[in-house]
Amino acid sequence: MTHYSVNSSNYISTILQVTLSSTSQVFCFHTVSNLSIELGRKIAYQFSAKNSTVKAVYEQGNFWLLSHPSNTTDQTNWQEDYNAIAQRLRPQFGNLDLTLTPVDFSSIPTSIISQLVRVILSTSKQRLELSLIEKEFYQIYRQLEVIPETFFPNQAGIALNWKTSIKPTETIKDYWLRHNKDEGKLLKLAVKNRFINRTGVIDSIIGTCKTERDRLLSYDLIPKTREIIQNSDDEDLVVSVKQNNTDSYGDYVIDGLELSINPKNCHLIGLDQYERYRKLAKISLAQWTDLLEQGKKFVQPILKDWGIQVSKDYVNSIDNQDIFFHSNKFQLDTVQLLFGKGKQFPRDSIKKGLTQGGVFSCHQNFAQEKKIKTVALKLCKDKAKNLLNELTSSFEEVGFQVEFIKKIPIEVSGQMSEDDVAKIDSELKRAIALKPHLFLTILPEGDQQLDDTSQGSYYHHISQQLLKQGIPSQMIKVENLNNRYIINNLVLGILAKLGNLPFVLAQPLKVADCFLGLDVARLRKSKGNGTQNACACVRLYGKQGEFIKYYLEQDRLEGEEVTPKILRKLTPQQDLANKTVLMFRDGRFRGKEIDFLNERGKANNTNFIFVEVTKTKTCRLFNYHQLQNGKKQLQIPHRFLIFRHSNRAATVVTTRPQQSVGIANPIRITIREEGDVPEFKLVLEATFKLCLLHHGSYQEPRLPVPIYASDMIGYKTLKGLYHTNPEGDCQWWL
Repeated sequence: MTHYSVNSSNYISTILQVTLSSTSQVFCFHTVSNLSIELGRKIAYQFSAKNSTVKAVYEQGNFWLLSHPSNTTDQTNWQEDYNAIAQRLRPQFGNLDLTLTPVDFSSIPTSIISQLVRVILSTSKQRLELSLIEKEFYQIYRQLEVIPETFFPNQAGIALNWKTSIKPTETIKDYWLRHNKDEGKLLKLAVKNRFINRTGVIDSIIGTCKTERDRLLSYDLIPKTREIIQNSDDEDLVVSVKQNNTDSYGDYVIDGLELSINPKNCHLIGLDQYERYRKLAKISLAQWTDLLEQGKKFVQPILKDWGIQVSKDYVNSIDNQDIFFHSNKFQLDTVQLLFGKGKQFPRDSIKKGLTQGGVFSCHQNFAQEKKIKTVALKLCKDKAKNLLNELTSSFEEVGFQVEFIKKIPIEVSGQMSEDDVAKIDSELKRAIALKPHLFLTILPEGDQQLDDTSQGSYYHHISQQLLKQGIPSQMIKVENLNNRYIINNLVLGILAKLGNLPFVLAQPLKVADCFLGLDVARLRKSKGNGTQNACACVRLYGKQGEFIKYYLEQDRLEGEEVTPKILRKLTPQQDLANKTVLMFRDGRFRGKEIDFLNERGKANNTNFIFVEVTKTKTCRLFNYHQLQNGKKQLQIPHRFLIFRHSNRAATVVTTRPQQSVGIANPIRITIREEGDVPEFKLVLEATFKLCLLHHGSYQEPRLPVPIYASDMIGYKTLKGLYHTNPEGDCQWWL
């Protein structure tokens, strides 16, 4: 990466470097039997929460403990502390009797130092929260988020990010009393633990505190929760909460819970417009400057008390020239896309490329005649003639004709009625018999907001039927009938849905023969009771970023780890054998996914490059201008700005939104060392350029299309919208 150019701009991150004053404060213990990551971290949390002078983390079978300089506890007591924790957790996890074996170490991994520092700050009694709005039942505030980081060359740090949050000012008990103790108001309510970051949905009423108090107090509890249970009134309810993202339940006294606010329930606290909160959530550049200074002043004295030194300034390009990189190599006006007739244009000239060259390749359905047989279904009284005419003209500009073989006007109103559904189903049956290429539907106002209601929406009902028949569909909201700005996006998306390739990269990517995206989608169940997971699909792309095919898998998953059975289906031998395959994982590879893929790769002579792309829990990046008074004036970060964590990991900015929209959220790219490890610049180049190949919109996403699409397909699949064909060559999800 050293040959990336650093231009005249200055760059800064939200990372502060941290250094331990003495390694004598740190102890490491190995467990003979490796604990699960979840359980190991829970035990480490217990070490940290129960003892104000000890902080612990669990990593790869080892407990790392940091002792406060004032702590005089003998090292031999660590085993006793562990035994006490194991005893408390026994009712929940069974026998956890293990021997902690001291481990000699010459140096402490920087990732461990960063994690220990985060634990110090997260378990501190001090909190940095800045109130923005305070109302009777809610408060909107800014909150400091501490993220453990490392950066080149092998330095420890913490990222001080800020986020805007909303919280109720009342507990669930207050909410219950405000509604005259109506127990029905509590069921299916989205809630969160007041003291730790845990959310879920109230599933049932267990009883009252009078009958359940002793049982609850027998569990291992943090002090604040124990205090709540002890002080609750006898008549206070105890409820069972189904925890989000797991299949486990927990029993809570209602005074230990509060509402978990989202767009669907914000009215319960008097916030009628969730959009108002979204606007407040945006943090301006000037506000970031002030918040970063406040964050630094807040953490410095806390960490100093633990013998940890904090850098005076955030990690920046002047002090760390080998960390920040920015290259014009990936700018939109320098990356050429290939259209039909050999025409080449950059991403910001898609319309010119399609009108002058046409699509790069046509689907076999249009090899002889570029005529799109279309059925138009209008579910409103508004006139759609102008929109349909503009669509027809725009398709002609790119070399396709639209033939409306049937137009179906059905005026519906409000929620779905069975009379209207019966009419639609009859018309659909007749229209499908005509074997159209495309089904175009004008939806009534507000229809998609009804998706999650028991009655359902026309969007879902029609989409589901057409997908079962394998017919591409395009839905248009009635509100957009007179919006001329959507025409270009509609044309581009429809071309791709029908199996055409509008454009590819003019120059092939060098890092791999093909590219796959793997993602696990997660969706809250219809009544909010927990979540369900599905690894719905992977997409296969070639060296020029050309879409080859998708593989669809409808099996549900217990967690986020994709099973060997599903991975085998999603990595067919006939497509991947004797090739180098770069696999993007949205988030982190889980469990033994990589072990199985390597085993499968060895059997099929496939070399896998495993690349994780994470959208959260990474530092923020900015450009900045040095003022004469020595202060830094933050600026919007350059697109394709790179922050180097190591030779295999970097945080990168892949978008540059308008300042009114917000400041770009970077993504983190990590090459896992268990697979092939090519030159990092080639992986970055592939990631950046694959962001340019989205065929659903003129606006490209911040993620490379293999995982951008997987996420979208997974969401549709969990909503019951999946294609009848388990594999295919049309991008039906756009």
